Amino acid sequence: MSENREDAGQDPANRRTEEALLWFTRMQGAGATGADRAAFEAWLAADSRNGASFRRVTALWGSPELAAALEVAALGAEARPARHSTAAAWPFLRYAAVAAAVLACVALFGPLAGAWRYLGADYRTAAGATRTVTLADGSVLRLNTATAIEVEMGDAYRRVRLLRGEGYFDVARNADRPFEVDAGPVHVRILGTAFTVQRDGDRVLVGVRRGSVTVYRGDGVGTGARLSAGEMLEIAPGEPARRARFDADTMLAWLDGRIVFRDKPLGAVMEQVGRYHPGWIFLAGDDLAKARVSGSFRLDDPGAIVDSLARAAAAEAVRLPGGIIVVH
Repeated sequence: MSENREDAGQDPANRRTEEALLWFTRMQGAGATGADRAAFEAWLAADSRNGASFRRVTALWGSPELAAALEVAALGAEARPARHSTAAAWPFLRYAAVAAAVLACVALFGPLAGAWRYLGADYRTAAGATRTVTLADGSVLRLNTATAIEVEMGDAYRRVRLLRGEGYFDVARNADRPFEVDAGPVHVRILGTAFTVQRDGDRVLVGVRRGSVTVYRGDGVGTGARLSAGEMLEIAPGEPARRARFDADTMLAWLDGRIVFRDKPLGAVMEQVGRYHPGWIFLAGDDLAKARVSGSFRLDDPGAIVDSLARAAAAEAVRLPGGIIVVH
């Protein structure tokens, strides 16, 4: 480990944080030697900011919120094939103790955990990417970040399965071929309209921009809930469906490459921003998550959004290796 290297193009503060993390994990391990301790003391003495970075990493690592999040993410990473989890894949594991290994699992595999299920999708997007798809019938689909869909077109039907993420559908009208969207436990049926469907597990939100749709629980049988332009319906397992006004300017801002929110809890906003960040964003503390924020940002730099929101909440965003951002 080069304690005082100056990597080309690397921000000095990020470099100090990375070195502090590696020193923290090395000194926690039972294999730390006298030479390690001497080198660590020399690193601290070389720059007063090194000590500040080390104390910050130590405090963040002790945060129960971060510990719980890392544990959950690391468990999710266990689904990856074993060949991706060998120590040989990361030479730095020779120096770092278990803590750095967990961070590596989160950073490298967390965002991919379960992603293999979507490899067979007809269309999909990665974190931070969007895509426009024009179907054979003329309908136009806009896929938001981290989205996967399957498309099936028949003589008497048009069907899209939203496997995850969010899609905006501008449907070509055809009374003889109803357009259907299956999103887990929710089924949406229309003839021709413009609407959005957002799926997070079995929680589904349907919002209508133009025309009307009928939303069903389950496989589409029985009586559904009819939504008109300007209405949305949120459905979650074990909860009554919640109907509300659909704010298209806010909910569909991503179509123009933006994210817009007004007087929302920081935790909820960071969850949305996290969909566009190819890594992990953690908030340390419930009080911080409850802070109210407003803003309008471009989506092409999620890290800059996190920095701005952190400043607005009188907090600090600290970057750790592997795309991990901790706001505290």
